[in-house]
Amino acid sequence: MKTVPLLFLFLMGVSPSVIAKANCQSYLNTLHNIQAKMRAGYSAAQGVKLAKKERNAYDKWWDCKRGKLKKKSSRKIAKEGNKKALSNARKRTITVQDNAFKPLTSNVTIKAKYPGIKQQAWLDFYQPKAECKSPSNLAIFAACLRDEQRQQRLFEQQ
Repeated sequence: MKTVPLLFLFLMGVSPSVIAKANCQSYLNTLHNIQAKMRAGYSAAQGVKLAKKERNAYDKWWDCKRGKLKKKSSRKIAKEGNKKALSNARKRTITVQDNAFKPLTSNVTIKAKYPGIKQQAWLDFYQPKAECKSPSNLAIFAACLRDEQRQQRLFEQQ
């Protein structure tokens, strides 16, 4: 008689969440792998993709942990197998599309401060300071712009 209540208490102690924990380990591993990639560093575009993957992996793991993860039907599993085979085939085949190396269709227009011969005269007249060739901070850059404007006024007065 005493064994029945003990057995009942033992079965109550083994909750679905304990069982789900073992089943959800693969989802948790996937989440940890994505988080490790994020810690390793990434570009802006990769960051957006990784954040999306992390969110999806977290949601799947959390749903699994709560026992709310929908089980895949055999049809979906078969489709995923085909998708994996197709993606592997695509990885092996490298194709170059015809439009991958199109030349630029728009022209680039560079406007000068002055037209024609006057532009050459300005280039001969304007003498930038040595520090203005590669300014090290914003204050030097601003001083270089003021100097260029000052020299431009002097050039136009001639």
